[in-house]
Amino acid sequence: ADFEAWYIKWLFDDGDSDESDNEDAGGDGNVTTSATAQGGWGNMFKTDPDSWKCNACMVQNPSDKIKCMACEAVREGKEEEAEAEAEAQAAPKGGGIGSGGFTF
Repeated sequence: ADFEAWYIKWLFDDGDSDESDNEDAGGDGNVTTSATAQGGWGNMFKTDPDSWKCNACMVQNPSDKIKCMACEAVREGKEEEAEAEAEAQAAPKGGGIGSGGFTF
């Protein structure tokens, strides 16, 4: 029951701590994490304002990507760019495997 109370307080506390919270931590009792030092847990989950969310898998992607990094779905409105990129990355013409082996 004591652990449950501590855990609930730890999860939902507003970042203010008293010395009784850090009894088992050792040291001087001043324990600071990067999440709480920057204003709480909400800052950990902030996204880049220029990023975009994939409509297929809901993964957040950087603004410079036209395909989702997880499922490779094309970003909405970038279909023509994705098609042009795919054509540019296609295998070069003139090479292949014939009856005589590889040709370059």
